Amino acid sequence: YYWCRRGMECLLHIYNQYEFLVLVVIAICLARAYPPLGAEYLQPQITSTWIAVVFIFLLAGIGLKTEEFGKAFQRFKFNA
Repeated sequence: YYWCRRGMECLLHIYNQYEFLVLVVIAICLARAYPPLGAEYLQPQITSTWIAVVFIFLLAGIGLKTEEFGKAFQRFKFNA
């Protein structure tokens, strides 16, 4: 029982430390195991175009500091 619990703690620590990388590997393995999922069921025209672009901009926006966002919003006319 101790070994199993210690192993789960170790796996959770690795997952928490490398969450994005683990999820990317899971997505790649899922795509390799069942290709029709992405090719037919997820509508690749929509998924590969605007959902991917929205996801990239969302990730870039999360990394933006709030002070920088405030400054950019104050200079809205200049940026537009």
